[in-house]
Amino acid sequence: MKTEQAFTNSENVPWTRVNDNVSMKLLNGLSNDGPYTAILRSVPRSPDPHRGQYHAVDEEFYCLGGKFTFDGIHWFRRGSYAHFPAHYVHGSRVHVEQGYLLYLRMSGTLTTNFVDKPKSNSPYPLKGTTSLVKPTVFRRVSLTGRNVKTRSDSGLRSRPLQVNLKTGAGTTMLDWGPNGSRRPISLRSNDEIELFFISGQFENGTGETFRQGSYAFLTGKIAEVTLRAMLAGRVLISHGSALNVDVL
Repeated sequence: MKTEQAFTNSENVPWTRVNDNVSMKLLNGLSNDGPYTAILRSVPRSPDPHRGQYHAVDEEFYCLGGKFTFDGIHWFRRGSYAHFPAHYVHGSRVHVEQGYLLYLRMSGTLTTNFVDKPKSNSPYPLKGTTSLVKPTVFRRVSLTGRNVKTRSDSGLRSRPLQVNLKTGAGTTMLDWGPNGSRRPISLRSNDEIELFFISGQFENGTGETFRQGSYAFLTGKIAEVTLRAMLAGRVLISHGSALNVDVL
């Protein structure tokens, strides 16, 4: 289970070897019991056998470096993002050409099931299953386009990466540009807020400083955090319900 509050810099978390190819920095939770968040690192690997995989829980990652593919055609690099809902078959043509470094979130206990002779190299739902959301894949997260909102009072830009339209739960990218306001903002959601700082420098209302690689997790009936950008940067925010962003 995840802790009620967690603040850490991923640089200070030791690597744990998972297998001959993969190592992990566990940021929150237990990798074998319930939801967890981690930094995952892989060495380069030859293409895997042609077989798909699926999990009973949601898988979500943001690529911090490397080059790899899940379908043999489209490649993930730094700035890529993916969310695969539970029971979606994916990873049918895995090839980790240049290794990878991922910020990874699993919504529950991880079990991996394999599908021989998958019917498609693109993600598809396992027969007999349903999901409220579809897979989301960005080869590179862009903070421009019709889904991006810019606050006129602060210059703050936001982009939902994946959101459950029924509950509002999901993941959102926030971007403070070099010309944006340095006014503090309040982030509020029901149940939980989880933050990973991709770039920049920030401080919260209690004087703690967050830089690239920092991680924060808060939970409660109403989870809320105040942030002020000291340097331009980006933050990946996962929220348990709709995310409310208020400029203070």
